[in-house]
Amino acid sequence: MPESREELIKRLRVEGFSDEQIEKILAALEGKIAIHQIITRISPSGRGALFRLKRAFYAILSQEKANPKISTEYWKEFAAKIIETSSSHGVQDMPCRIKLEYAIKDTPEGKVIKPIAATIEVYDKVKEIRVL
Repeated sequence: MPESREELIKRLRVEGFSDEQIEKILAALEGKIAIHQIITRISPSGRGALFRLKRAFYAILSQEKANPKISTEYWKEFAAKIIETSSSHGVQDMPCRIKLEYAIKDTPEGKVIKPIAATIEVYDKVKEIRVL
């Protein structure tokens, strides 16, 4: 039996989600916004992965004919969070790829692309095999 909205909110709070994150999750579940995803190729560094993600974001911005001013502001705020997180974990110089989840919203100013969440996948050397 599916959970009620209140039970889901309580469970998400217990899991440590903020109220803003909970509202985004509920909006996506209720079909108010569609969640899309960008996945970069593996890059030699976290900085390179962010650069590729930026290029992909602006390509989608152009393709969707979204409002560039508002969407760019959302991107800048979110990119700063990605940089801060990767720096705090020391992965900016390690091979990475980034998965970005974003929503396309219709507003009075036109379409807006807003990043919602990102996952940084870090690839570290596990084993080295030498062949002679």
